[in-house]
Amino acid sequence: MKLFDLYNNISSSVKNSAICVEGREVEYSGWYQSQKKFYTWSSEGIYTWKNYGSLWDVPISPTTTWDEETPSLYESLDRVNAILNTFGIGTSTDFQLLNYQSNGKASFSGPYQWQNLNTKSCDWDNTYHLWWDMTATTGDTPAFFQFSEIAPNTYLKIIDEKNQEGIEYFDNTVLTLEDAADQLNVSTNSIINKYIYNLVLDSSNNQMFIQAVSRYYGKFGDFKSVDFVDVDGQRICANATGSQGCASRIYKLSQSITSNPTWGTAKFINDGKVLPPMTWAMFVYDKCRIAGKEAPRWTISNTTNSSVADIYFESKYLTYLFKDPGKYMITLELTDTNGNKYKKGRNILNIKQTK
Repeated sequence: MKLFDLYNNISSSVKNSAICVEGREVEYSGWYQSQKKFYTWSSEGIYTWKNYGSLWDVPISPTTTWDEETPSLYESLDRVNAILNTFGIGTSTDFQLLNYQSNGKASFSGPYQWQNLNTKSCDWDNTYHLWWDMTATTGDTPAFFQFSEIAPNTYLKIIDEKNQEGIEYFDNTVLTLEDAADQLNVSTNSIINKYIYNLVLDSSNNQMFIQAVSRYYGKFGDFKSVDFVDVDGQRICANATGSQGCASRIYKLSQSITSNPTWGTAKFINDGKVLPPMTWAMFVYDKCRIAGKEAPRWTISNTTNSSVADIYFESKYLTYLFKDPGKYMITLELTDTNGNKYKKGRNILNIKQTK
């Protein structure tokens, strides 16, 4: 840099290596859920009941700050993403989620299985941080209902959680389930319009039923009642006409089910963390700023217990049930679109037994 004063004197300075441009580093963070072993109102009562943000059966106080909420996408809190993983190589397979049929319904076998309590490090006393609903490793399910029959000159009647009533009338031009779905999906009624009406076909394109799925997750899509009624408000029976005591044409329905953590219940792992055995954690790299990052490869290594085999994942999400005590290093390798590889390992977890 050269500076000239009013007398044309020159002052100059040269600095070598003043700026160093380095490649962006691999960054990742994780989250888990847990509760403390003991709760008392005196230790937890810094919040009023109205502002607590949870129920007393799992009194998780809202202490997480925005800076700690490192996943930038709500998608990264969706536990169903674990099911989509391409699972890696390793000796432990009980953390995998398997899709199987049981009594005609699809189910998922999650990481919390009774067989995982058969080791010294994973006895019943080491499950104090869990609660029953949290062990369901599935995503949120919106409210829905199904019907397989439609008849002209009837009404679909929905009463939502706020006692608001929505009615859609089918005249004598509505003869098929497809006709009904077409009309319902363009309804201007605010309660009827809370749902998307999906026409389900079999392999021969025969119309089987309509599944109405809430556009909204959680209580915003729930209902108090849903039914088909006539002009007098009497229930329209399945396969017949009849009175209030007959079976409804709505033959399957469910309110919303919330299994994912929320910003209030998720606890984040950015640095070294001491956790008990049987902790299920999920790691993401939402805030990694490497351009064109792809081909993630995760490695889990227990650095203090050589008998625990390394686990390898090739997936956007790393999900794992940590059972064995010890200090864990988690390494993430990424490749950008130009073929450059980036790698970073961190001693980020210490799984410790409860005394």
